[in-house]
Amino acid sequence: MVSRQQRVLIAEPNPALFVLLSRRLEAQGFRVLRATDGLQALTIWEQESIDLLILALRLPHVDGMEVCRQIRQCSMVPLIMIADAGATTNKIAALRLGADDYLTTPLDEEELLARGETLLRRTGNYQRRVEAEVL
Repeated sequence: MVSRQQRVLIAEPNPALFVLLSRRLEAQGFRVLRATDGLQALTIWEQESIDLLILALRLPHVDGMEVCRQIRQCSMVPLIMIADAGATTNKIAALRLGADDYLTTPLDEEELLARGETLLRRTGNYQRRVEAEVL
């Protein structure tokens, strides 16, 4: 059985940050999809099978918190929220809403990659156990 390339959706309006993150993720073998606003993120989410979601807090049209809330109603996909430094109340709210992790800018790309890989490893192991129990 050939495994498919893992898909990462980056919902980030800043083109420079998107390019920086996508290059790192693509170099590690991920397929990267981009949303520049919350509505686009939700549309891509519905159309694609996403393995990891990197979600900016500040998104046009629908903010990152609302995107997180809507996705958590139907999925436990690994989700990392990113936002400007200094917003402790946003960090707490995002984690309580269902974000698996929360990083502030400026980002350390290596740290983001490591955290994403950890979440994927954990959820991948869980998914394999569930599939084995079903069989």
